[in-house]
Formats: sequence, C-alpha cells, structure tokens
Amino acid sequence: MKKFTLLIALLLTFVWQGQAQYGCESAVVISDGYTVTGVTSPGTGGAEDWNENPSGTSINSSYWDDDVYLFEYTSGATAETISISIFTRNNWNGVGIFDDCTGTTFSNELAASGSSSASDFTHTLSATIPAGNTVYIAIGQWGTPNGVDFDVTDFSVTAITCPAPSELTATNISTTTADLGWTALGSETMWNIEVADAGMATGTATATGVSNPYNATGLTANTPYEFYIQADCGGGDESAWVGPFAFTTPCAAFDLPVSENFDGTSTGTSTSPTVPDCWTFIDG
Repeated sequence: MKKFTLLIALLLTFVWQGQAQYGCESAVVISDGYTVTGVTSPGTGGAEDWNENPSGTSINSSYWDDDVYLFEYTSGATAETISISIFTRNNWNGVGIFDDCTGTTFSNELAASGSSSASDFTHTLSATIPAGNTVYIAIGQWGTPNGVDFDVTDFSVTAITCPAPSELTATNISTTTADLGWTALGSETMWNIEVADAGMATGTATATGVSNPYNATGLTANTPYEFYIQADCGGGDESAWVGPFAFTTPCAAFDLPVSENFDGTSTGTSTSPTVPDCWTFIDG
C-alpha cells in the first residue's frame, strides 16, 4: 500500500510539474542567460489550452488559440531592455511579450512575432521595461499539430541607467501655451526638451533642465507643433530623444471689428467661397 501511495504521489507531482507553465499564476520564472531546449505540449486541447485570446495585438491573436506556454520575468532596480529568441519547430506559432497577465488573460502587448506557415523558425523580440516590472512571454501555437515545440536559444537583459521617457502628452493647450508632459522610467528629475513647428525639429534642445510637466510659452495660434523629450540623469548620462508628439494650438479670437472678403472661386457655373483657417462653412 505504501508503494502504491508513493507511486500516486510521484505521478501527481509529475503531472503538476508538466502543467505548471499553463496559466498566469504558474508561469516559468526566468532570468538573464536563461535557455531551454525541447519544450513541448501534447496538443490535445487539455490544460495547455488555458488562455483567452489576447486583444489589441499587432499579430493575429489566433496564434495563441490552442496551446500556450508562459514565461515570467521581473526587472531589477533599474529599467531594462530584454531580448528573447525562440526557435520553433512547428508552424502557425506566435511569440509575444505582454505587460499584464491575470487569470487566463495576458494583455498589453509590448512586442510580438508570428509565423503562419514556416516551421524551424526563429522569433527574436525585445522590449524596454521599467524597474521592478513583471512581464510575461507567451509562446503559442494554432492548428495542426496543436502543440508547441520550441527552444529558448537566448534570453538577455541589459540595464538602462538612463531610460528614455514614454507616454508623451500635451494638455491645457491655448493659443500661445501648452503643458507638455511625459512618464519617467527612471529616477531622473530633469529633462531636455525641443519644441518646434511640425516637421522642423532637429534633435537640439530648446530648453534644458526642465521639469515635468513643462509649460511651453510663446506659441502661435492655429499652428501645428511637435516636441521631443530626453532624460538627463546627471554626469553626462542622457537618454535617447523620444518623439515627436504632435499638437496644434487653437485659433485666436478675432479683434472687432473684423472684415473677411471670402473671395470666391469658380466651379462650373457656381461660385464657392474660399473658407480661410479659423472660419467654418455652415450652410451652402
């Protein structure tokens, strides 16, 4: 009886380990330098077919429609760039790096690669993530043979001492000013910024050592602008420039009295008015 009980326990342990990668809460934790060969799944539509297809992906979500194998990575004390190479032996497979995973759903894609017909194919993906952030790497397969069969040939991590900002915004836009903001991915407290007419930015700061948000002044009404931002981490350590982010200042109110001729242009036998900027053609 003891031998039988031990055998059952070993079998249950084997089954649990074999299925431990199926689900957000049981993703395989990896670190810099991680590699593995010969990862397979049965392709029977069992526990390995555990997820909801992700939405908003840059490739067809059906690549994760059948079996899905999941890895998990958490960045350290600084922002990092991660890179992973997956060699797949089956066709119709996809690989994605996702920022969130809850229950049976991974979401917020950071990078993805899919191959509809090629077997023996290498997918290489990279993403930049903030300090202390957890991401999920999902390897999926769709259609016959319904199972994953892959190697992780490379997983590398590069610390970023001065990460570039993200999520640029322009708010409180008036005819002559705008509040320009961004999200810092490091501990920096100063940034360099360039604000210029659309298409005229040169990669040269128009202001240095600015705070977030930055109040841009001296703008012209009814004019398209772009801005770039660069983190200044001190000691000459600066990030790459990020941008452009486009915004347009609104029209200014006319000073009264105002005169507008609306010079007509001939179109066949009718005459249509020329509507200048900051005027709206209401009724023909």
